[in-house]
Amino acid sequence: MQAFEQGNPGNTYVSKPYGAYAKIDTDAERFLAFERWWGSSILLTGEEMQFMADELFIGNHLAQGKLHTSDGRRADLRNIRSPIVVFCSRGDDITPPQQALDWLLDIYACDDDIIAREQTIIYAMHDHIGHLGLFVSSAVVSKEHLKFMSNIDMIEALPPGLYEATFIPKSAGMPHAELASGEYVMRFERRSLDDIRALGGNDRADDLRFEAVARVSENLHGLYSTFVSPFVRAMVTPQSAELLRQAHPLRLAFALCSDKNPFFAAMPALTASLKTKRHAVDKENPFWTFQETFIKQTTQLITSAAQQSGLGLEKLFEMIYGSPLMQASLGLRVGAYAKAPPERDVYQEEERAQRLAQLLEQIETGGLVEATVRGVLYVTRAEKAVDERAYRMLELLQAKAPLFPSMTRQAYRILARQQYMMLVLDEDRALNAIPILLDREPGRAQEALTLIETMFATIGALTSEEEKRLARLATLFAPAREAPHRRKTD
Repeated sequence: MQAFEQGNPGNTYVSKPYGAYAKIDTDAERFLAFERWWGSSILLTGEEMQFMADELFIGNHLAQGKLHTSDGRRADLRNIRSPIVVFCSRGDDITPPQQALDWLLDIYACDDDIIAREQTIIYAMHDHIGHLGLFVSSAVVSKEHLKFMSNIDMIEALPPGLYEATFIPKSAGMPHAELASGEYVMRFERRSLDDIRALGGNDRADDLRFEAVARVSENLHGLYSTFVSPFVRAMVTPQSAELLRQAHPLRLAFALCSDKNPFFAAMPALTASLKTKRHAVDKENPFWTFQETFIKQTTQLITSAAQQSGLGLEKLFEMIYGSPLMQASLGLRVGAYAKAPPERDVYQEEERAQRLAQLLEQIETGGLVEATVRGVLYVTRAEKAVDERAYRMLELLQAKAPLFPSMTRQAYRILARQQYMMLVLDEDRALNAIPILLDREPGRAQEALTLIETMFATIGALTSEEEKRLARLATLFAPAREAPHRRKTD
């Protein structure tokens, strides 16, 4: 928290306290509520902090598939079956989009690797909000967070792949805008790993520098654990440790300005007396104008100085850890170094291959529900975006004229993923099997086709490829007497 505050000293030491002072009548409770939350320290053990530093911040072992729990199990992001949602922002100077999404390039060889693992990964990229604002800003909560929560069922039903969540403001001419909650329509647009690479990121020289940092950290950790830590543990008592914790600058700042400080005992009575004598100052008052200008310029000056200091530290970092002598002394050969690929899990790969082979054998298994879901997914594969309005229309149509049996959200999610993977593995065979599935529930094919056509008409005009796929689907869903050539069972 202290490092975060020092990263933006203009806001920490000028803008934030001045904002509380200038808007004391309206923002006092909000300011105090945030400071109580922000200043609530969490006590971690030395082992926990060392683990986070070694495994996450320096070693980056989670992204490389090298993170192991205490009982020997390996944590691999590629084995997550629930949808993964990543929030990032172009205005975040702590975890910019390149860093927030770079792990995808570390653990996936290609786009098909994500689909083959049946994973759904979604990222939402804000234009200007800062690092902390992604979690607590009311603007983000009322837009991105609420939209994700209201569409969690749709997210769970999304086909495997990489998506970017976009938010389109509602307009007067937007078809069926009422189907989307709030002021925006949420779309999930398909993305590829090339889109992540286009954001920029670390090059080979950067990887070498960070690898040098990791090795220096390991060496220093070994020296400290062997020669320093035993003496520190022997000298520190629980009482001295508690005294050091209470003397920390962040805790001390809150303690000095609280009821624990006897010098503040008279503050409540003084505040009550001042409130009765206060009156609003005209915003045109020259002293107020001077005050506003002074605060603005001071903030800009401190922020500019911090940015220049940051650039200087960056250059110093590159000079030290980018030195060929430093890298060579740590066993890094510049000409032969390459980032290690993520560890493979042969057992998981064999299990996945068997599961996909079993899916191919089940292409002709099922009935009307499987045929309808497969048809919807076949058409959506032509478009690079999935719109929440189409999903909500499908829900409305199902509620008015139930076509599917009652299914839990988890059951539908499994069904949708199975049907999508069948299309990925062998699209022609999966499509040719649709008439066979429909024959098991005769007389309902046209009802299913109408539902599909109405759902896609919800979001407006279709692309030429979508129309072509919908036309092909119509021939597959046509009754046997109208298109006898299309049924293998005739």
